[in-house]
Amino acid sequence: MAKAFGAVPAAGFDAFSHAGVLAGPEAKCVSGNNDTWCSTAHLNLSGRPLSLRVLRRQARHRHRRAKLEEADKWEQEAISKTGVETIMPDVNDLVDVATGDVILAEIDVTLPGVLALVLERAHRSSFRAGRWFGRSWMSSLDQRLQVTGERICARFADGEIVTWISPGSAGDPPSIPVAGPAWPLRQNPDGSYAISDPQRGLTWQFERRAGYEDDELPLISVTDRIGHEITFSYDAVGRPLSIVHSGGYRVLVSVTDERVTALALAGRDGQDDIPLRRFEYDASGNLSGVINSSDLPRRFTYDGACRLTGWTDRNGYSCHYTFDSEGRCVRVEGPNGVLSGTFAYEPGITRWTDIDGAVTSYAITESAQVAAITDPIGKTVRTEYDERGRVAVRTDPLGRVTRYAYDDRGNLLSVTNPDGRESHVEADEACLPTRITGPDGSFWLQGFDKNGNLTELTAPDGSVLKYGYDSRGHLAEVGSADGAVTTMECDPAGMPVTVTKPTGETTRYERDQLGRVVRAMSSDGGTTAYAWTTDGLPVSRTQPDGSTESWAWDGEENLLRRISATGSVTSNTYGPFNQLASIAWPGGTCSELEYDHNCRLTSVTHGGLKWQYELDSAGRLSAQTDYSGATTQYWYDAAGQLVHRVNASGHEASFAYNLLGKLASYHPAEGAVTTFDYDPAGRLVSAKNDDVDLVFVRDSLGRVVTESCNGRAVTKTYDAAGKVASRVTPSGARTAWVYNAAGMPSALTSDGRELRFGYDSAGREVQRDLPGGTVLTQEWDQLGRLVTQALTSSAASSSQEGSMVAGQLLQRRAYTYSPDGFVTGLEDLLTGERAFRLDSAGRVTAVTGRGDGWSEQYDYDPAGNIVNAVWPASATGPAAGTLEMASQGPREIDGTLTTRAGNIRYRYDAAGRVITRTRTRISGDTDTWRYSWDADSRLFSVALPDGSKWHYQYDPIGRRIGKRHLSSDGELLEQTQFSWDGGVVAEQEDLRRDSEKVTTWNYRNDSSIPLTQASRTVIRADSEEERIDEEFYSVVTGLSGAPIELVSPDGALVGNQQHTLWGQSSWQHDTATTPLRFPGQYCDQETGLHYGNHRYYDPETGVYLSPHPLGLTSASNPHAYVPISFIANDPLGLLNCEEAAWVKTADKWIGSLFLSHHHLQVYADVDGFDARLFAGGGRDGVGTCRDARGPQ
Repeated sequence: MAKAFGAVPAAGFDAFSHAGVLAGPEAKCVSGNNDTWCSTAHLNLSGRPLSLRVLRRQARHRHRRAKLEEADKWEQEAISKTGVETIMPDVNDLVDVATGDVILAEIDVTLPGVLALVLERAHRSSFRAGRWFGRSWMSSLDQRLQVTGERICARFADGEIVTWISPGSAGDPPSIPVAGPAWPLRQNPDGSYAISDPQRGLTWQFERRAGYEDDELPLISVTDRIGHEITFSYDAVGRPLSIVHSGGYRVLVSVTDERVTALALAGRDGQDDIPLRRFEYDASGNLSGVINSSDLPRRFTYDGACRLTGWTDRNGYSCHYTFDSEGRCVRVEGPNGVLSGTFAYEPGITRWTDIDGAVTSYAITESAQVAAITDPIGKTVRTEYDERGRVAVRTDPLGRVTRYAYDDRGNLLSVTNPDGRESHVEADEACLPTRITGPDGSFWLQGFDKNGNLTELTAPDGSVLKYGYDSRGHLAEVGSADGAVTTMECDPAGMPVTVTKPTGETTRYERDQLGRVVRAMSSDGGTTAYAWTTDGLPVSRTQPDGSTESWAWDGEENLLRRISATGSVTSNTYGPFNQLASIAWPGGTCSELEYDHNCRLTSVTHGGLKWQYELDSAGRLSAQTDYSGATTQYWYDAAGQLVHRVNASGHEASFAYNLLGKLASYHPAEGAVTTFDYDPAGRLVSAKNDDVDLVFVRDSLGRVVTESCNGRAVTKTYDAAGKVASRVTPSGARTAWVYNAAGMPSALTSDGRELRFGYDSAGREVQRDLPGGTVLTQEWDQLGRLVTQALTSSAASSSQEGSMVAGQLLQRRAYTYSPDGFVTGLEDLLTGERAFRLDSAGRVTAVTGRGDGWSEQYDYDPAGNIVNAVWPASATGPAAGTLEMASQGPREIDGTLTTRAGNIRYRYDAAGRVITRTRTRISGDTDTWRYSWDADSRLFSVALPDGSKWHYQYDPIGRRIGKRHLSSDGELLEQTQFSWDGGVVAEQEDLRRDSEKVTTWNYRNDSSIPLTQASRTVIRADSEEERIDEEFYSVVTGLSGAPIELVSPDGALVGNQQHTLWGQSSWQHDTATTPLRFPGQYCDQETGLHYGNHRYYDPETGVYLSPHPLGLTSASNPHAYVPISFIANDPLGLLNCEEAAWVKTADKWIGSLFLSHHHLQVYADVDGFDARLFAGGGRDGVGTCRDARGPQ
């Protein structure tokens, strides 16, 4: 019913509507971050579970509304590199398995607002009460009450029928439906009726109108608590004329021969009307065609009983239905056999047999609800319902039971997890949730005004968020717990037209008649313009500098082409049910995707290489074979949880889970068992094995306040807004942060030294005051791209390198970009100029210096592998060190495995991991490095050519916590221990025979971008006297986030680094250095490799030594680094900024792949992230890669 009007309440109407407004743990609580709460969102209004496709379809519409609401969100989320959004179809979207009815739902109009205006239609083959779109279609315009004696029936746009006993006369207590949702119905003194949804705060008004039978009352209006209203008007014979929204929208309805033939948006202020939809009918009055803004029809055919027998989409794909004598669908024939099969009906049982012979059984209750689903391998999920058809009990195939309880008004009261722990919700008289208590006993309090708007949100730690509203009830301000206030002004529909941040920066939005943002104007005068199709798809975006990118779509709203600002084109094709079939990338490389008859991805061919997926009859991934032929196999328990994995090298691992489905233990066949423990809210609190004891202490919001590994603890405190206020490392190094009104860091104090940060009105860092008086200044263009950096001494000082005078320019960098945001030039005061030549795919093929002889050359094959590489023998300028040359020259590639690079040869194991690296000298002699891996593809030892060996140790969530160097006879020569702060190394301790050195790093909050490096070295002499050396450096990073300069406390530039495109570095001789490289990477001097959290990267070859643990869910090439290292990075070794288009088609298996590398899954729980964070997105600079091209 709610879908019928698209009634989306304003933020604040219910506890689960604030995820888009809040940040941090607050959003996680009210949006239902706990699995048990999330499950309540998977029910429709009748309590029936929604299919996966329906849920994802709803998410898609919410996503589009979000794009309409905020231009900056649109910029970040609207289109990825391919813009492809793939929704996996399901036979349940075609046929109601309980009744055998063919079903089809379509949305014709969506206009944004606090109360969105959505017009939809729904066909059900047994339905015959339709009027305006044919007998078998119900629609938003067909909604009405029918009063028959003591019974009143309401028909809604989605085809649902709800029945009440008549409340009697006006003034009598409202009546509650006989079954279904507990929505009160009351009779008004004028004889009209009103239905209320107390949870959503919506009221539907029905009145008698001319042209309707005496016992029929058409829908007249829908209102929310605030007073927004959608009204339906009719002519003298009952034909719909228009739908008017109080926000200013007016949809005109054209009717011919008692059928709606067109919908149009009435023009405002003398503008022309905008056609939205056209409709065609056959000779029997059945809807036969729907024409959208593409001017192409979607066609429908019917039998003599008005049942839908088939449809043909706007791309020419058709689906056909066959019915038995009782009107039940018994056969579905999809295009090319896709989603084809037969239904068999028995009392209480429906069986679906797909074209491949797999059988799924559905147990049906007398109320036509699905009580059990048994998949093709015999595993059953059972569901019990209460008297109103709401899910009351759900039991998974392992017997784990989740229970739901409701009050008489339909409010969810509690959820009982399989482990017996409960979550509770308390609601006020208006059915608004005022107290939400989690399974750990922590609770959130919510206060509301008379309109049902959220006014206060009190977190378990007592911090309060406040919300203010204007006289129309629209959101006007949001006050954070630390007192910062964001204000906004909204149009009559409740959509923002101005937003002012706490810093004073104001962005103004201009919207078209359809409510979409067409211009966004920032405080600095920059304007971004947008164009849209009538159906709400983006057509173009013109940036403040005049550069324009554009998109083209087919009639089914699939992206056909993306044209960049420089004219490069990415093209897509599609198959049945809008499944992505191919991608033609700029540069000529093509990717092709294949699916089985159930629209499940079975292979990807990219640049001539093929990756294959094998599925069992239940659609679970049983094996995958990568581009190089390595096969990994998977086994599952009855609930679909991964329990066993064997990789291509024969390494086996087993997994076990607790009652909530959280990973409880992991057991590699060749290693010790690791166990995981969680708090009552399901958050990780400890992980242990024979060598490592990892403990997390959390506050009432679930934030980590102490992270201890084998007794080495990193502790943190948080300010009122939830940002890190202080941190103490195991050595006792203390860091304190202060933030400005916008929540950005304004000061950092470490080891008694202070850095201060200044920002422009857009929140971009423009000045950093470093200890010693040196100042880093930065300039940005209108697109938010970094264009210059300058280091200037503002006070006279001296250092071991010499003296400086006030105002001396120490360093300056300037970047130039192509229209589509790729770096084309760099001017560096110390190292000279660099020009970057790009191919049509945006990859760097040459880096050329001016006057210093610097030259890099790179060639790529269609799969993106580097097949030839040349760079200088030494750096230039102050960082004039030598660079490794042995790997220069042509390369040999097997799939994505680099087997030879110049004079170096590589051997791999069956799983695609480097096991030997052999360098041939000019003399003909060879040096060999040997690498050993564990079952999780973690490098655990390297044998060097001199016979010594390095061993590496990891914690249970995959982070490296130590390395030891042993001589050829086993003597310990040195060791290093690492302490972590979430996803970044906070501190390392180097232990040698005669010294101990502790180095500490600070990073910009929630990123892998370093700010400071401090070290303390204790040197023990033979006389037992100790010498203590202390160093502190401010770290200046370049565009990619890699350290470029180190500045001493007296303001001197004491370290300067130059690197090749792919990260091979040279630091200035005999001066300060850092092991940090590209964000998240740490340089191991013993091997030259960069440890990147979950993988090792080789800067000489530009590839990882092991394949991506999640396969193609992150990138088209599982061994490659990000394709453009100057403007993007991969701090975890997990996510490529150039996201593969087929990620969205493969996400059905991301969970299995994630769990197959258990440390990734549990790593996600460290900060309460979703278990798929690093497979599909997360916080900038921590869980994801970072792209410097767009606004930050």
